[in-house]
Amino acid sequence: FFFRRLYNAPMLLTWSLSGGRQGGCVRKKGSSNRARANKIWGIDELQCRQLCLIDDACQAYEFVAYSSRNQGPRSAAPTRCTLHMGPVAQHAVPLPGSQYASCYTKQVSGRQGSTRRRPSAPPPPPPSPPPPPSSA
Repeated sequence: FFFRRLYNAPMLLTWSLSGGRQGGCVRKKGSSNRARANKIWGIDELQCRQLCLIDDACQAYEFVAYSSRNQGPRSAAPTRCTLHMGPVAQHAVPLPGSQYASCYTKQVSGRQGSTRRRPSAPPPPPPSPPPPPSSA
């Protein structure tokens, strides 16, 4: 596992289906309404998951496949990936016009959120040796 080798620390990454059923993500109550949600059209679900995986700020992703009658704002892009940069609730809501919708939260080492552990600061350098005795 890439992050394990990179930081030499055991990590466990899992994806949890919000609410245990299909549906769109809902922002967690009490979380900032300013939390970003980046939308990307026309990619598949695996690509969506990978984008969330590599972004430390991403806490959940929502993937939606629209039915042929309602393809969303771009007719050439029947799928939408939304990367949620803030916490989402542990329940999902139906999305009208969608053929399939899922909301997965990222869980790392038993907690939600960041996939990478920040490396600790390097130790301070050893003290300088004392100056040589002066010959006077």
